[in-house]
Amino acid sequence: AQFVIDIAQNASGNPKGLTLLDVLYRRSCSLQCTLHYPLVLSLLRTALKPYILFLSRWVFDGLLDVVAESEEFGIHAQVDYLAQRNHLYWTQGYVISSSVTPGFLSQHQTHILTCGKTLNLLRLCCPHHPLCGGLGVSAPGRLRLAVSLDDVQKISDQYEKYATQMKELARSMKLERLQREASAREELHSALVRERQEARRLARRIKDKEQESLEAEREKKKAFFQQLEQQVAKSRMLHREREAAEREADRERMEAAKRREEEEACKEKELFEEAKAQMVAHYEDLKEAAELRRVRAEWRARRMELCEKRWQFMEEDGQQWRKE
Repeated sequence: AQFVIDIAQNASGNPKGLTLLDVLYRRSCSLQCTLHYPLVLSLLRTALKPYILFLSRWVFDGLLDVVAESEEFGIHAQVDYLAQRNHLYWTQGYVISSSVTPGFLSQHQTHILTCGKTLNLLRLCCPHHPLCGGLGVSAPGRLRLAVSLDDVQKISDQYEKYATQMKELARSMKLERLQREASAREELHSALVRERQEARRLARRIKDKEQESLEAEREKKKAFFQQLEQQVAKSRMLHREREAAEREADRERMEAAKRREEEEACKEKELFEEAKAQMVAHYEDLKEAAELRRVRAEWRARRMELCEKRWQFMEEDGQQWRKE
């Protein structure tokens, strides 16, 4: 107890957490050949248990209690960046805190951080990976403090076995992957063959349908052309009939016109003769009237002449009567 009190008094300040682990580790290194070494080692083992548990959960499972463990054991989780799904998740999601790291782990702190970060990233990208417990492969156990060569050898054998198991698992997974790829290629090839066969059958069906469509189209066109020919023939016959009817109508119109012209010519001739007769009769009347006027004029002239002679005679006769 006095020794423990001396350790606490010799430590600067009031060490706790990782600082206390570092103090105990340094004191154990300085007291390796003394009687107090087992006591210091027992204190170090006891003090290391929470940190060893944290390292085991972080290194093998990538687990970190953000509230209780963040910064306490040298790794700080920045919650704002953990929700990101870009490079910030990797660079800023988990970082090394400013806490003191025990001397025996100081050179491995970056690797410890990378292990947990990698597992968390791998769990996001490939949750069925063996390192994420996807195939039921468990970690080799909890980390522990090795203070002797035997402990180191046991831990080394244990982790060599784990490494061999993981390599064997990786090899089997690779073989399975190759088999799956080969099977997928075979399935793809079979699918391609089936698709080609189906495509050929479909092409034949399409070609047959196109041929049938062409035949049906040709028959339809043939029937349509025959119908057109019939319509053209019928139209030509109707046209000839219309032309014949028009020619007949023209002939009848010409004959009617000719008859009308003849009738009009006869009427004109009759009218001309009638007008001529009327004109001759009129001129005869005019001639007679002129002759009558001439006769009357001669009669008047003669009457006037006789009138003068009668006045002369009457005057001479009057004179003679007066003489008598």
